[in-house]
Amino acid sequence: MIVEETPREPAPDLAEGAEGAPALPGGVPLPLSARGADALRGQAARLRDFLTERPTVRLHDVALSLATTRSALEHRAVLAVPDRAAALAALTALADGTGTEARGVADSTAPPVLLAFPAADPDWTAALAPLAGCAPVFADALTACGHALTGLVDWTPADVLAGRTAPDWRQRPEIAVPLGWAVAVAAAALLRSWGVEPAAVTGRGTGEIAAARVAGLLDPATAARLAVHLGRTPADGFPPVVFGPAEVPFWSASTGSWLDTEDEKDGPRWADALVAGSAAGSAAGSDVAPGAGSDPLTLPDGGRTTVVRVGASPAGERAALDPADPVVERPGAADGPEPLALTGPDGADLTGLLAHLHVRGVPVDWAAVLAPAGARTVPLPTYGFRRRHYWMTAEPRTLPATDADRPADGWPLLDSVVELPDSGGLLLTGTLTPRTAAAWGADGSGAVPGSALLELALHAGDHVGCDLVAELTAQTTLVVPENEEVLLRVTVGEPDESGERVLRVSSRPARGLPGTPWTRHAHALLRPVAGPPAFDLDVWPPADAERVDPTALPAPGSGGPRALWRRGDDLYAEVALESGQRTADPRHVLHPALLDTALRVLGDPDTPREPASWHEVALYAEGATALRIRLTRTGADTVALAVGDDTGLAVAAAAEVRLRPADPARLIAARTALHGPLLHLEWARVSCEAPGGKPRWALVGPDPRGVRAALMKAGIYTEAYDTLEALAKALDAGTEPPATVLSVVPAGPDDVTRAAAAAVEAVGHATALAARWLSDERFAAARLVFVTHGSVAHGPAAPSPLTGGPVVTGGRGGTAPDPVTAAVWGTVRSAQNADPGRR
Repeated sequence: MIVEETPREPAPDLAEGAEGAPALPGGVPLPLSARGADALRGQAARLRDFLTERPTVRLHDVALSLATTRSALEHRAVLAVPDRAAALAALTALADGTGTEARGVADSTAPPVLLAFPAADPDWTAALAPLAGCAPVFADALTACGHALTGLVDWTPADVLAGRTAPDWRQRPEIAVPLGWAVAVAAAALLRSWGVEPAAVTGRGTGEIAAARVAGLLDPATAARLAVHLGRTPADGFPPVVFGPAEVPFWSASTGSWLDTEDEKDGPRWADALVAGSAAGSAAGSDVAPGAGSDPLTLPDGGRTTVVRVGASPAGERAALDPADPVVERPGAADGPEPLALTGPDGADLTGLLAHLHVRGVPVDWAAVLAPAGARTVPLPTYGFRRRHYWMTAEPRTLPATDADRPADGWPLLDSVVELPDSGGLLLTGTLTPRTAAAWGADGSGAVPGSALLELALHAGDHVGCDLVAELTAQTTLVVPENEEVLLRVTVGEPDESGERVLRVSSRPARGLPGTPWTRHAHALLRPVAGPPAFDLDVWPPADAERVDPTALPAPGSGGPRALWRRGDDLYAEVALESGQRTADPRHVLHPALLDTALRVLGDPDTPREPASWHEVALYAEGATALRIRLTRTGADTVALAVGDDTGLAVAAAAEVRLRPADPARLIAARTALHGPLLHLEWARVSCEAPGGKPRWALVGPDPRGVRAALMKAGIYTEAYDTLEALAKALDAGTEPPATVLSVVPAGPDDVTRAAAAAVEAVGHATALAARWLSDERFAAARLVFVTHGSVAHGPAAPSPLTGGPVVTGGRGGTAPDPVTAAVWGTVRSAQNADPGRR
């Protein structure tokens, strides 16, 4: 029975900003990665600014967050820094391209690691002594080795390294040799706990005993007896050696061969060779030459193997097991990667070793490395994407007959875009008509929805590379009279030092006399960087949500949402454009009527509300005609929005929308300001150009290759349908016909025995789809496209292993064409030849 227990000392609570000691010798690792060298420098600059603006964030927390919440991309760098000042200096140097940190381009597949254990060296053993106090795995492995030495020696490795016993151990081989063995085994255990798994091990002298133990050939007791015996009387022979099951391949420098457990003679033969070699020199201080007639260790890897030296060669002698040593050969890779060592000029440099392994592509478990420091994840700045827009169908840019520099891409709200000289600003102009207001679902008053001002800002920001509307404040209500037009002007100012721009929206009557003042409707701030979407609307309707009757909510004008659910403080609305709205102007970025319909559900029957301001609005896709919208109350008059299309793909997000009561006085004042002269003279513009706009596509069936998401990112809005019949029903309901319909053909199975059956099934599906397509005149104006990969052979001719004749390699990374997609490709070609008039 426990009557009383000594109170445990509470763990030290590192307050925010308290760095604490580094997790391991060499400093705190800050791993960075990017898709390219320039992007890597940009990542360093963003992290430097982040640390400058947040001086209370601990470096250990930043290191863990970089390692565990970011993808490890190809171009990598790892900064080993002791403190914040050093981190800021190193990040600045990396951003400027002058840093000396570990940098490299990682392979797509992790290179193999060879752990090489040289003969015991007292200086190297002493250099790793601090690890016993900061690396629990190292300390535990050292203790286990001490247990194996019990009864063989009168000391423990921990006591000797701490200086509690045998202060002259460096001059005593009977202590230095088994101690070096214990430290080498503990160091290998530490590396493996950090994710560095060897593909093979090798060694010399005492290092061979450590390598055999790491490989699993020797149990701890046998390895300890051999190390003690080698340190005392190496010439007298070893105790009997029987190898256990090997976990890692082991190459012996003494025998010049790979050793395993299949041959019972391997153990005694290896022990005899090790004794013979050790008799030629000091087992505690020199590298042991390979046995007579032994072959060199060959690494048939094209130079990819990374050699990690778990030890150090004695001064004055060549480095053990490096590429210049005759013990190691790299066929065809004379300039392979330099070997890495567990120590540096100032002692143990574990951070430096792990950094070089990481940049070469070797997996490193940074979470385990930083665990002793009590690190935790913190929010980091988003990845600095180097964005460029690539439209799949670029429209020709021609100078119009007006003063405008270029047209505004056929967008319905604006006619032209003018780049302002000297200032770097932009002027966008357009004309609003009563037809435009009607298509937006106005309630008869001619008032333009506040969401239309937001669309103006998003479109203008796209022209100047600003993806985020940081703030937009509505001022005077924008009104389009019943029988008049309104001139629209959007001005975008020059960027400041951070890239932020000011946007203003103004209008005046189209019939106004010269000098008629412009009315300001909105003021906004645009920023160049918008983070990735942080929400997911794939599950719809959301779990545990209670359905709400949309007809019970106030929704004047164009009507309410198609469906509505409530869960806690969140409302989930499903909205869609009416058929007339879809055909009036299908080229909107984010159709004003959709957001306006969703926001109406937050109003009051007696007091309708309208958006007064928008904050932190980002756009991820364009042209959606149906939306899923999550509305989250953040205050009495504020709401946050998460917007996806009808399949859950992210379309837009708003951190906050502030609502205000719709005041009739503001509308009356706006309409009064538009009254112009009753008599006027104007020119009527006649256009002979064919209607244009951004393409609308559709995808039928499964999408295993992610084609739809790629098209959406490219600016082509693509609807998704389960079957061609589902698309036909949508057309009957009034959906605008798509210009192109895609069907993605899945890749064939890896098992060649199932390829024939898969090809027959795929051809049957494609034939049925093509027949259904050709028989329905509703699809006559559209094009059906089968998306395949690897179905056509291409590449240089290679000699056949059977006939010696040329064989053309195919489209799957140099292999033969995919038989499944190739069969579908040929079938579709036959259908085209049979009916060349259809697409």
